[in-house]
Amino acid sequence: MKKLDLYQALWGMIDLPPNQLEDSIEVQLKKIEAAGFDGVLHFIEDTSKNSLDRTYEITDLIHQTDLKLGISCVAYSVDDARWKIEYAKEQGAEFLNVMVKDYFIKGKEATLYLEEIISIGKENNVNVLIETHRGTVT
Repeated sequence: MKKLDLYQALWGMIDLPPNQLEDSIEVQLKKIEAAGFDGVLHFIEDTSKNSLDRTYEITDLIHQTDLKLGISCVAYSVDDARWKIEYAKEQGAEFLNVMVKDYFIKGKEATLYLEEIISIGKENNVNVLIETHRGTVT
C-alpha cells in the first residue's frame, strides 16, 4: 500500500502565532510534530557564510525530531543546483524541491537545463522535483 507523507513548510510558520512574538524554530518543529505531519520542508537559500551556517543549524534541529526532511530551494544555475543537491544528499533529505531561475529561456534550451539538474539529482540519489513558480523556468 502506498503512503502519502504530509510536510509542513517552515516558511509557512512565519508570523505564528499572529501578532505576537514568533515561536522559535524548536517550538515550531514541536508544533509540526504534534499536528501529525510526517515531515518538514526546509527552504535553503544562498551560499553566503551566515545563510549557510543558519541552514546547517536549522537542518540539525530538524534531525533532532522524528520528522522527515524535505528541502526546497531556488537554483540560479546548474552549479548552484549541484551544491544544493549535494547538501540534500549529505543531510538525508527525502527530496529536493527546486525552483529553477531564468524564465527567459524556453523550449529545447529550458528542457536541457532542467534535464541536467534532474540528472545531477539521479547521480546523487536525490529525488529532484521541479516547481513551477513565478519567475522560473516553467
